[in-house]
Amino acid sequence: RQARAAWLEHDSCPEYMQKAKVHIDEEEQRVHNYLHPSTRERLTRAVEQELLAEAQQILLQMENSGFLKLLINKDSDNLALMFTLFSRIKDGVQPMADMFCDYTKKQGYAIISAAESLEEFDAVAFILSLLKLQAETLSLVKNEFRNSSVFHKAMKDAFDSFVNSEVKIKDSKQLIAEILSTFCDSMMKPGREKYTDLEIDDLADQTIEFFMYVQDKDYFHETY
Repeated sequence: RQARAAWLEHDSCPEYMQKAKVHIDEEEQRVHNYLHPSTRERLTRAVEQELLAEAQQILLQMENSGFLKLLINKDSDNLALMFTLFSRIKDGVQPMADMFCDYTKKQGYAIISAAESLEEFDAVAFILSLLKLQAETLSLVKNEFRNSSVFHKAMKDAFDSFVNSEVKIKDSKQLIAEILSTFCDSMMKPGREKYTDLEIDDLADQTIEFFMYVQDKDYFHETY
């Protein structure tokens, strides 16, 4: 407990996590070497409770080094470490996933707000920005968060939210489903931007994945 308090007072979130990992690994090795197997799990859980569960909210919310800062900085190594550590405690990744969902929503709505502020709305550039966000978010879920079903759900909840919102374009509003149909139409035209066949295939795959978040699929089919 004293170690935890001192680390939280003086260390950043990544520094704390590194120390916690070393301490837990050393404790597991000590238990393995010197104690009866029947006591192993109980003692390991006690250490995890003390160093991880009791410190989780403080670590996640650290202003300059917590979970959101790691996301903003795309700090892959420490995001993966955080996921690994909090996976050790009961429901430990859910608070991370909740914050991840909120962060992803804000990114999506920021893209919408930026597009609405432009004098000339560009449907292709707008959808490409959303597809880029989708690719980056999915990469995090698959890699740093090890394909966790909890994080897949968090991503789905976030995209379900902003993908089905309206975009204000001058004096009218359009559903993203309608803008997506415009994007698909533009990509199929002979005069489209020059993409290689491989790039077109990749965009098609991303667009199909993105389309899965559209709730009013009939509207898309009507407009495309």
